[in-house]
Amino acid sequence: DDDGDGFTDAEELAAGTDPTNPASVPNHSPTDIALNNLRVAEGRPAGDLVASVGISDPDDVNGTGNYAYALVDGNGSSGNGSFTLDENGTLRTAQVLDHESNASQAIRIRVTDEHNASLEKSFVIEVINMPEQGESPTEQPVPDLPPWLAHAQPVGEEAPGWFTSTW
Repeated sequence: DDDGDGFTDAEELAAGTDPTNPASVPNHSPTDIALNNLRVAEGRPAGDLVASVGISDPDDVNGTGNYAYALVDGNGSSGNGSFTLDENGTLRTAQVLDHESNASQAIRIRVTDEHNASLEKSFVIEVINMPEQGESPTEQPVPDLPPWLAHAQPVGEEAPGWFTSTW
């Protein structure tokens, strides 16, 4: 380790970096991908916000790196078509989801850093069962809702996607 950066000269040469320059270090792949939410209510319109992607990358301790985000094929990607993932790492619905048709959606995300190192990870998004239009919560129990949504109902056609609550 001629430059004292913690990487052996052989590691730096293999990575294409300069073993005599302490600022020239090999790039590491991101080590983890996380979503800040894994649930979405059924019946919400296409384009509805689901989650934001978070990244752990040993080369980006300040969280200021540039990353490319993509939904990719592979193990755990069967629900990719139901979502979009933008350049900022924002996951949104691509269509109206229905709990009765599919109570969960598997997606696979790839994150690539500015040096082309990448990581892929699969997630399962739960589609929360909501009362159907015209049903009251007492007609259809919804035990899988969080307490703050337990009595939510669609408002109506004048405000699709909005919900009211008795609290």
